[in-house]
Amino acid sequence: MRDCHKNRGGTPPAPQEDTMQNTILIHAPGRRQGRGALVLAYTALFALLMGIWAAIFALNGQSFIQYGDTLKQHYPFLVYYGRWLRQAARCVLTGAAVPTWDFSIGYGADIITTLSYYGLGDPLDLLAAFVPGRWTEQLLEGLIVLRLYLAGLAFMAFSRRHGNSRFGTLLGALAYVFSAWPIQAGLIEPVFLVPMYCFPLMLLGADDLFEGRSPVLYIAAIALTALSNFLFFYMAAMLLVLYAIAVYSKRYGAKNLRTLPPLLAKFIGFALVGIAISAVTLLPTAQELFGSARFGLTRETAPYPFYRFFELLANMTTGMGYDAYSTYAGVTSAAFLGVLVLFAKPRQNTVLKCAWLGLLALLLVPQAGSVLNGISYVSNRWVWAFTMLEAFILARVCPGITAFEPKEKRNLFALLAVYCVVAFCVKQGRTETALLGALLLVLLAVFVLAADGVSRRGVQAVLLAGCCLGVVMNLGGYYGIEEADAVNEYRPAGYAWSTTVQDNPAVTLHLMEDQSYWRYDSLVNEPINSPMLLDVYGTGYFFSLNNSYLSSLFRELEQNTPVEYDYRGLQNRTPLETLFGVKYALCAPDSTGALPALFDSQAVQAAEIGGSTVAVYPNTAALPIGYTAQNQISRETYDALTPLQKQDALLDGVVLEETGLLPEAELTGNTVSPAAEMELDGVQQLDETTYYAPQDGGRITLTIAQPMADCETAFVVQGMQYTATSPLDAMSEEELSAMSAHDRRSLQKQYAHFWRKDSVYLRLLSNIGEGRIEYNRPNSQYYCGRHDFVYNFGTSDEPLQQITIVLPFAGYYQFDRLAVECQKLDTVAARAENLGAENLQNVTLGTNSLGGEITTTRSSVLVVQLPYSTGWSVTVDGTPAQVLRADTAFLGVALEPGSHTVAFTYKTPGLTAGAALSAAGVVLLAAIWAVPALRKKSKKRRK
Repeated sequence: MRDCHKNRGGTPPAPQEDTMQNTILIHAPGRRQGRGALVLAYTALFALLMGIWAAIFALNGQSFIQYGDTLKQHYPFLVYYGRWLRQAARCVLTGAAVPTWDFSIGYGADIITTLSYYGLGDPLDLLAAFVPGRWTEQLLEGLIVLRLYLAGLAFMAFSRRHGNSRFGTLLGALAYVFSAWPIQAGLIEPVFLVPMYCFPLMLLGADDLFEGRSPVLYIAAIALTALSNFLFFYMAAMLLVLYAIAVYSKRYGAKNLRTLPPLLAKFIGFALVGIAISAVTLLPTAQELFGSARFGLTRETAPYPFYRFFELLANMTTGMGYDAYSTYAGVTSAAFLGVLVLFAKPRQNTVLKCAWLGLLALLLVPQAGSVLNGISYVSNRWVWAFTMLEAFILARVCPGITAFEPKEKRNLFALLAVYCVVAFCVKQGRTETALLGALLLVLLAVFVLAADGVSRRGVQAVLLAGCCLGVVMNLGGYYGIEEADAVNEYRPAGYAWSTTVQDNPAVTLHLMEDQSYWRYDSLVNEPINSPMLLDVYGTGYFFSLNNSYLSSLFRELEQNTPVEYDYRGLQNRTPLETLFGVKYALCAPDSTGALPALFDSQAVQAAEIGGSTVAVYPNTAALPIGYTAQNQISRETYDALTPLQKQDALLDGVVLEETGLLPEAELTGNTVSPAAEMELDGVQQLDETTYYAPQDGGRITLTIAQPMADCETAFVVQGMQYTATSPLDAMSEEELSAMSAHDRRSLQKQYAHFWRKDSVYLRLLSNIGEGRIEYNRPNSQYYCGRHDFVYNFGTSDEPLQQITIVLPFAGYYQFDRLAVECQKLDTVAARAENLGAENLQNVTLGTNSLGGEITTTRSSVLVVQLPYSTGWSVTVDGTPAQVLRADTAFLGVALEPGSHTVAFTYKTPGLTAGAALSAAGVVLLAAIWAVPALRKKSKKRRK
């Protein structure tokens, strides 16, 4: 076997190790023979277990398409991406511009920054270019299987590089690929499988650098990970740093710090080359990320509940253990047995023991979950690294798993006993699946302790059977209809295409003869993000990155959307339907009463879609995509208005960040907040803004002294905050003593973790309807900094006379303002007509562009209802002009009186620089790969 410590390329020599078993960090490759047999055996067993997984779904009539994020985000992305790739290829072949902006994604969005999180740069997703949209469901399922298979191959390469046996590597690969992370998260979010095969490659590349080998694998692995998903690249990079520190400490120690600078320079320099290769998507996405609603918020990080440690241990042998922090740390009973064997044998594999304890500690510290999740909300989405470590431990200890000294046997027995006692001492851990996993663990432990006379192949057969049985138990326990029944969250084959495209109610819009640019709202059940698949322009959006300016506008208007990257429609707020250019609404013919005011109840189109009739109703006051304002509203004036006054004011002028471009607008709207008398029931008002509900279900009732008719009515909450308390805290000793011991314990159990509540809602009851306002606290992963909300009751035949706010949970509620606002709508149509009198004509929507012609009689600002971005530029009559930010979120340009040709053009911010960096990175990688080979060939010629 070749010397793995040979000094290459100037790397300082490492000191010799005492024993190979003491570290996972020294490169000790096994023999090359048998590699094909190992891959073949893995492939066969993977196919068997994957077939069982698929059979569970098939027997229940389900596909791998989950109703939540898979259907709403990942499936639409892949269908759209395939179409976009084909279009991009045609553009390249014909010399046309490649589209980077799409008007059908939300209110219009950048393609690259919006979709990069979902795999826009992932090489595997390029297969979508060759698959028609109708068959993308099968492609998505196939990619899930392929990524899992590649994860096993990558793990085996890493394991064999570090000297693990072929059989141990095989067991570890199966435990890794079928661990709790892919079982629970891999199907819901297919992109979550990316680090499972990228991270082992990054570690192999790091090993190459330590050994003075070629950095090509290191660079390529970093580029692949960063291209595939920026968030998991961040996690992998953080964990790579920890790995490198451990490797360096073991190889060189503190006495050889002189070796650190050259190694550090290599790691950083070659990492920068890999990052440069990915810059074509990474740089634009980073710029968008730093301005998103989820970035930079101040969040609360609450400690985990006490039982969490025990629950985590109990589920180490299962595919279960769901929590709100994605801590899916379970493997199989065989793999966890490997961990117990590791600790049962002292003075061996010390680094592995420290690594396992260190990562376990990180799983128990919420701050670690926040840091590793991009310094954001707490989530242990890095747990795939923990399961990889456990799988590696199994591979490491497997050859000697039955070889015990008497003391080691006692250690293993004691560890097993302690595990069973500790793991199941709390109710949260005593699930049927966890108990079965523990039973299998005990049986395997008994076998290895008593297997002295069993042949090597006999031991291997039992361990392999135990590993596979554990996988099947985990799959059945999570997906089985008699168990957790997670398979019920998935949908039948063909459902995704049928729901999002074929039987989508929005298909009715394709029958419209109106060829102008317009948006539509939907009052029927329409899948979110489906407009991008039908090339229509809707008012819904659900992707992780969103336009920050649009978020700001929604925040100013206090839209009832606590999650700013997940919104559906404009909540029937009439002025907003007008200002956003919503010209039509989809509605069932028997539900026209739910249409916003100023929508005609006479349908202009109808069709039978999916067994139901869907009709299209016009908005009589919709503004065109480009309209002009002759007056402006100062930012100071606008910010001082209430939310309904703001939407009313936008019909009188345009809000600009610049001052003095237009005369100050005269606000002519009629929005009032009628006086109301407050009555409390089960609620105490502590000061002007704070209310205390000692028990669940407290009520605040507002009675309007002079109700207003013929208006659009909304309930406004501003400055909302919530601190949970336990109802037990408000009960006197006498009340508690009067309860039976059983009832008292039941209440204590019910409210044991009240302080962890991360969201609350307000239930609204009124004489004209009911409503609900959701509020996410700063400790919620969905927190977006929203504390102000408007619930629109719309218009009704009778005025709002009384509204009751039900406080569902005990606690302290803070409201800076609770009010009813009423907006008269009698002048909305006339003011909209005035704004739209001089509008953009002959509008053309081109690739990354919008243009048209307009004639103005006064100095004005053309407002275009597309989200503002620094990537937009504009020319007026061929001369570059300044792009204004109009109404916080839209495009604008100043025009003088006369006839003009206006052209807006979009270029993704950072894309040009990113593409240049990527090209430079590829050239550097090619040079790094080619130069040593050329030098070697040159030396041979001289000889």
